[in-house]
Amino acid sequence: MTLSLDMLRHGVTDAGPGFRGSSDDALTEQGRQQMQLALAGKGGWDLVISSPLQRCESFAREFAEANGLPLRIEADLRELHFGAWEGRNSAEILLEDPQALGEFWNDPYRFTPPGAEPVKDFAQRVLAAVERLQAEGDRSPADLVLTVSQASAQSVRDWQGRLRQRRALPVVAAPIGTRLAAPDPAGLPPGLDLSRPFFVTLGTIEPRKNHALLLDAWQELSRRLDPPRLPQLLIVGSRGWENAETFARLDALPPGGPVRELNGLDDGAVAELLGRSHGLLMPSRAEGFGLPLTEAAARGIPVISAPLPVARELLGGYARYLPPDDARAWAGAVALLAAALPLRLPPYPVPQWDGHFAQVAAAIRERLPAGAAGAMPR
Repeated sequence: MTLSLDMLRHGVTDAGPGFRGSSDDALTEQGRQQMQLALAGKGGWDLVISSPLQRCESFAREFAEANGLPLRIEADLRELHFGAWEGRNSAEILLEDPQALGEFWNDPYRFTPPGAEPVKDFAQRVLAAVERLQAEGDRSPADLVLTVSQASAQSVRDWQGRLRQRRALPVVAAPIGTRLAAPDPAGLPPGLDLSRPFFVTLGTIEPRKNHALLLDAWQELSRRLDPPRLPQLLIVGSRGWENAETFARLDALPPGGPVRELNGLDDGAVAELLGRSHGLLMPSRAEGFGLPLTEAAARGIPVISAPLPVARELLGGYARYLPPDDARAWAGAVALLAAALPLRLPPYPVPQWDGHFAQVAAAIRERLPAGAAGAMPR
């Protein structure tokens, strides 16, 4: 038999957002409703397993009793202790020690906050709890790990090595495809001035996307250029989490200024913006794939990106790569592109969906029992 685990994250607590790993915060009524909604219409479980922290245990106990299921409290499933960062939010730490926060977001396995539990130790104890479940049920682990990029595949292999797993699973990369939507100006907000040079950044506004770098770059540009020559920055994406300082900077932007936040755009409107822009900007600190990269490159739109492994894997020498902490370098590259008419490059070949599914099918077919592969589509 195969051990199947469904993961449920706890809902909103009474303490609000932040690094609250070992803090024993209580679940709010809204948080309880969020968890109930997530489980609505689902079932088929044999056991409920919970961390001992009350934000998890209280709901787990209620759910187990209501559904006649046994409950198991696993101490090794408790959240990571964040040491000196415990109970604080990322905006506070960003102001105090931006380098430390950046190192943690980039590679939490290599950087441990002061006094915190190393992520490696955290992962080992969680894995130990899962392995106990496997041993108790005499169940086998998965047979294969599929990822969306070679960079992600290498990360999984690295983690398997760090965790010293008894059985390292084979990892196969099957890059996802890029479907280009037809440009449609009808979905653009009224009053959007696209007659001046503009750049686009796409993605949820969260810390790892590094929008703060772009805001710093535009401050630098405003010092270098007269207002008529200042290009626009269109930030396309909804607001995420743990990014209070960046949200405050966005809220303070003057109406009609060079930086504008757009959300709720459909695919056609986003395609219209990309197609008319001077370039895509992607200063992310971490990405598993990065669809905006391939969407822009497939259209021949210039790309400036942080030097992420997945960006180099997907775009090679097509993009220009700049450090994710050097706002002056980004400002200089933007000013250079904005000084001329929009540059259009030959469309760059990017992964397609037929190739993705062919790789997935081949990986699964190789691992099917003899005679079973004939049932697989080709």
